[in-house]
Amino acid sequence: MTDTFDYITRFVVIVFGYCVAVLAAGFFLAAILYSQIDVLGYALSDPFFQDVFTEIRDAWDMTGFYATVLVGGPVLAVMAGGFSFFPALVLIIVSEARGWKSSLPYCIGGLVIGLLAMGTGSLFSIHDQQLAAGIALMTGAFACSGIVGGFVYWLIAGRNAGRFLARPAE
Repeated sequence: MTDTFDYITRFVVIVFGYCVAVLAAGFFLAAILYSQIDVLGYALSDPFFQDVFTEIRDAWDMTGFYATVLVGGPVLAVMAGGFSFFPALVLIIVSEARGWKSSLPYCIGGLVIGLLAMGTGSLFSIHDQQLAAGIALMTGAFACSGIVGGFVYWLIAGRNAGRFLARPAE
């Protein structure tokens, strides 16, 4: 009976770790890509908001950063979760079967998953001169957000990977 409860608990920890890791990657991605999102530029182009935002332009810099991260973070986390689910599932199964307890495989796996997500996302975009200028920033941001996600997953669930494999038989 306790084995069943232990396996269910481990499954819940793995799912929770994946969800928090995807959220951390989304927040990191929103913070890095804040300069590319340019919420204030969109607001100032609208005549209705132009008068309002012209008066509070100085205070918007820091407030806009927080607003962009708090709103854009979960949105980018959903996108990151969609791109990374199946590769992360393979990484989680292999790490649980092998009992990897080091953070290095998770960070390298997150790096590879982030680069795969960048490659997949760039297939759907139109390549022009303006996009080519930001491709290096986006590649680095996706790769680093994958590393952040992998490290956060290791902090929550990866440190105890394969713990049930080393149990003595009863």
